[in-house]
Amino acid sequence: MALTERQQRFVEAYLETGNASEAAVRAGTTSKDPNKAGYKFLHDPEVADSIAKAQGERAKRAGLTADAVLEGIQRIAKKAEGEGDWPAALKAHELLGKHLRLFIERVEHSGKVSLVDLVVGDS
Repeated sequence: MALTERQQRFVEAYLETGNASEAAVRAGTTSKDPNKAGYKFLHDPEVADSIAKAQGERAKRAGLTADAVLEGIQRIAKKAEGEGDWPAALKAHELLGKHLRLFIERVEHSGKVSLVDLVVGDS
């Protein structure tokens, strides 16, 4: 099924701004809450598919690939190291490490919580 005119306006505005609330307003939503409207648009399967397709086409036109991005970050890291720009070098290495999932954020919980503590604490 084809997108409605309002959905198409949302897709175009979202591709331009990257902001669902702003795109919902530009699309002419009648909702009093643009955040909710933007959320609903983004979670509509046809709208989401249209956005993904357009973003893929844009990346293809720009010659943007994951490999190209990683190679660019590597070049920046090497150049920054050579120039002694340690903050830039560190950021580039951080991005590469995140890509390789070297830095997985974990939350550690310590302490003991019992059902009695929860019930008493709620009183």
